[in-house]
Amino acid sequence: MELARKQKTVLAYIMPHEALILAARDSGLHFADSPAGYAWVAMATETYDWFERFGPVELHFILINENEPGRSKGAALVLGYPNQGLDAFPQLSDLGVRVFRSQPRPLTRVGTKGDDWTSPTEDGTGMDNIMMVQQEPLSSNWSRSNRFRRF
Repeated sequence: MELARKQKTVLAYIMPHEALILAARDSGLHFADSPAGYAWVAMATETYDWFERFGPVELHFILINENEPGRSKGAALVLGYPNQGLDAFPQLSDLGVRVFRSQPRPLTRVGTKGDDWTSPTEDGTGMDNIMMVQQEPLSSNWSRSNRFRRF
């Protein structure tokens, strides 16, 4: 039980900036023809907006495999609360499967504090190292009560 208190696990969709740029270009939204540096951030924010009315979500900027040759930047859309499944929020889960055509990936914090997380790769053959660029999320509709403190 002590381990559950120390290590936090969340469910999230990992969105590399390249995928967000392509989604922005194909979206037909007002930022579709914007410079790439703006388009991927606008698309991440738009994705958060789609999800936020269906349950607790947070949007974080991330670095993926920061110290490796194939590193990337992107966003993580965290669904639900730490150490809980999405059973209480079936609409979040349903929307995620429709939008991303997959289940969210588990992210587990390395240690008890800090911005370093790990997640199984999409193909399941290894682990991605995820660094939350800033601890406070870009956008959040999480409860501010003590019951659900920020991770």
